[in-house]
Amino acid sequence: MIAEPLNDEPCLWRVTERAVAALQRPDMHELAARLGTLDAADRYIRLLPQREDGADDATPGPRVQCDVPQRVRPMAEDPNCVERGLMRMALGELIDPRPVRQLMTIELDSGLRHTMLVEDGEPVWLDPLVPRNALYAGLHLFRNASGLLGLALPAVDALNWAVNLAKDGVKEGTKWVARHQDAVKDVARIAGGLLPLNPSALTWALSLAVPEAIAFGPDGISALMSAAKLLDSIVDTPSDAKGSTDGNPRNASFLTVKTPGVIADEIATTDTEIQALHRDITRTFREPTEQQRMFVEQWGRFTTEWGKFVEDHKGFFDRFWGGSYDKAIEFRQRALEWRKKFEALGGEPTTPPPTMPPEGGIPWKPILAVAGVGAAVLIVPSLLRRGLAS
Repeated sequence: MIAEPLNDEPCLWRVTERAVAALQRPDMHELAARLGTLDAADRYIRLLPQREDGADDATPGPRVQCDVPQRVRPMAEDPNCVERGLMRMALGELIDPRPVRQLMTIELDSGLRHTMLVEDGEPVWLDPLVPRNALYAGLHLFRNASGLLGLALPAVDALNWAVNLAKDGVKEGTKWVARHQDAVKDVARIAGGLLPLNPSALTWALSLAVPEAIAFGPDGISALMSAAKLLDSIVDTPSDAKGSTDGNPRNASFLTVKTPGVIADEIATTDTEIQALHRDITRTFREPTEQQRMFVEQWGRFTTEWGKFVEDHKGFFDRFWGGSYDKAIEFRQRALEWRKKFEALGGEPTTPPPTMPPEGGIPWKPILAVAGVGAAVLIVPSLLRRGLAS
């Protein structure tokens, strides 16, 4: 059943009307009969080459007026996203008229707008250049803003959701397909009260899901945290209690939570320590020996690298990725090594040595209550990185 558009009505009503009119076309009936199923229609449309449109597009054929004129060729051999949705809406009605079909427009991470078909509340993936997860994220954000849906999932369901998100990052025909299937099977085992057979596959899948989940906004981050805590509860238990033999360490958290504010504090602390050491080096080696001169030149390259890092992380969203925290700590560790070299050359620092932060993340409940889920950063620690690389 063809229904009203979910949004962007002035434009998409016109496109919907073209889809209804296409139901009378003999060539559309012929194509629907040849394809036979909705899945076959989806595959057919995804394989069609893409022809973008724009203000200077001279492709012949009908158009409707939206914010810019939009091509609406029902049987296009090189459709844009609007034409893909139009074609699939018409083919779907001829193959199986029972589902409710609606068009909608979402905004992608790139800032571009994308028109898609929603069938019985689920996005239909038709454009190979747009990731499937981007469609689900766009639909979820629309429903969330409209007060229609919130993504609040039990832990096992959140894990299942995250592992399914990871599928977009798995290239067909590679060894990663089997690895993802192992993760899917282990989710089913966990749901049935059994231990996973391949925890590293779950770790790897969860690492792939991190950027995909963030696209869903605060709800996606919350669901990912829930999935991570569930995996923590399984992997952090000693192996003799769990009977696991996979060899993974049991004291590493899958995801550590930091906020952009915490990351900013770490950058500021590291900067203070580097600047103090820089003053000591500059004052001590005003007339350096050859060995000291080489040290000063190398130190200068280090401070230039650090200065660029600080400049690149001044904004809130510049610090949204957990790798920024790891990098700041790495710089602090390197500064400590430079301090030791300075002392070996006869230098005397005027400030105490840098102190490294304790391992581990911020407790879950305080971070959720104080910072808010939307301000949380997900850091992939060593255990998770090993799962990604293996």
